[in-house]
Amino acid sequence: MRALRPPGGLPEDSKGELVLKGRKATYRIADKKPVFYSTWSANDAPLVRLKPGSDHDDRNLKISSGSFAPFGGSVKYGVRSEDKVDMEAAERDARGLYKLTPKEPLKPGEYGFVLTYGMATGASGRVYDFGVD
Repeated sequence: MRALRPPGGLPEDSKGELVLKGRKATYRIADKKPVFYSTWSANDAPLVRLKPGSDHDDRNLKISSGSFAPFGGSVKYGVRSEDKVDMEAAERDARGLYKLTPKEPLKPGEYGFVLTYGMATGASGRVYDFGVD
């Protein structure tokens, strides 16, 4: 077994971001407390607030972080709790759809439902983005 070591033997930090093109989503809503219907629960597709890119025409979300050191390291995948929008308890209707409603009114900005199912295995996720004006 061989340990991977960054140049110079010093610890190395890494991060992964989800990057969407454009500072604003094409789909816009005015409703601050919208109701969504989804086949995925809020755990499988959390609603997140996207951060506008600082140098580029994009929107970003941190989805992984890690540190690598000479004798070990760690990697975390998934959406950070501070990026998630709190949702009311999801109800499943007779059609099998979850009714998803934010607990608090959404502030103007960029949002998206991030399908996280399979992210830890490296599967590419989907994002259903929208903006609140």
